[in-house]
Amino acid sequence: MENARKIVIHIRHSKHTKDTHAHKKVRAHHHTHEHDDIRKESQLLSFLTNAPVKKVGVISPVATNVTPSAYAEPIVPARLVVPKKPVVVEGIPMSSYSIAYFCMEMGIENSIPTYSGGLGILAGDMLRSCADLKIDTIGVTLLYRGGYFKQRFDESGWQVEEEENWNPYEKLILLPGEIHVQIEGRMVRVRAWLYKIHGVSGNMNPVLFLDTDIEGNTEEDRVITRKLYSGDLRLRLMQEIILGIGGVRMLEKLGATNIQKFHMNEGHSALLTLEIYRQ
Repeated sequence: MENARKIVIHIRHSKHTKDTHAHKKVRAHHHTHEHDDIRKESQLLSFLTNAPVKKVGVISPVATNVTPSAYAEPIVPARLVVPKKPVVVEGIPMSSYSIAYFCMEMGIENSIPTYSGGLGILAGDMLRSCADLKIDTIGVTLLYRGGYFKQRFDESGWQVEEEENWNPYEKLILLPGEIHVQIEGRMVRVRAWLYKIHGVSGNMNPVLFLDTDIEGNTEEDRVITRKLYSGDLRLRLMQEIILGIGGVRMLEKLGATNIQKFHMNEGHSALLTLEIYRQ
């Protein structure tokens, strides 16, 4: 176990739970909205991935009555081991990054409609702040070609929802290579698009947009990442499988193998813990 790396997982959670020794490594950012209870979806997850549900440790946030100084640790790891030959993708030394920031939606530009509101705006602002402060962080989210929806008001003042369509080739860079995630016994192909966030100091942080709209996938699988917050519980869980499990695999595929801190903005990406546990 000498070569094992220490991984700290940050969860942005809305519920209050008691602090225990097992919970000390988890940091919580509290939010006013209720978030999905993954435990209630365990049977559906087993059905989708054709894998038995195992009883493993539950990761929970610390109690709100504990002062930050009692459990806080630096956001940047004190020690970072960079390979002798770093993996470089589009001029980015991927193997030198140690923090991954996962979020179901990401508000970076108005012309990239992969967000619906506050959660996505917060994620985008967080990644921009990291770039400004020279904190090397990789963002991971999904590519929604159909966005959320475009809003306009008619003559009577009623909101009208319209389809949102945009061309990722105009804003993002399609990266080479694919990863595969098993869903309902099918191997779903996933690729990634790159966006570069430049901070005021010149520092740059990458954001990965995961995409299943690929030739070779079934039509059902191609629409998994087509629209934000659409469909039923089954489709939502498939999106979370792509984000959490697929996100960790894509980081490794692109050479970001030195991630020591995973920040989950809300519980949508909680399945990344299963992929880390599997490893």
